[in-house]
Amino acid sequence: MTFAGLLTSSCGNGEPETRTDFIIKNSSSFDIELEVFNAWLPNLRLKDTLIKLAINSEFRYYYNVDGENASYFLPFGYPDSAYIVFSDTQRIIYRRDDLNPRNILDINSYEGGKVANSYFIYTYYISDEDYENALAIK
Repeated sequence: MTFAGLLTSSCGNGEPETRTDFIIKNSSSFDIELEVFNAWLPNLRLKDTLIKLAINSEFRYYYNVDGENASYFLPFGYPDSAYIVFSDTQRIIYRRDDLNPRNILDINSYEGGKVANSYFIYTYYISDEDYENALAIK
């Protein structure tokens, strides 16, 4: 199952555009819910966003920005925080500026980069290791 969204900030002024795709893949053994607070996904008319991902599914969205090779480096825009919930039993909480090395809100936690001129793809994998690091929901 794949979900896709489009985000664009292009003004259509004839300047070259760069596309940046973000992919969130559920590679874990659990159904998950990803809740992102204050996400910037305007073309989807979303602010606080709940994304349900079955095992082995993904959510994909992209940004178009003016400028050649001007990659977009802010997953989900500039959200406050995000929760990853595993089968309604375990949860990881990420905040925009926390130091967690697997922060879904930090581009450095994603794999990928430039794949062609003015085209970038970044993928975040949710894994069983994330489940093991999550805390029980009380």
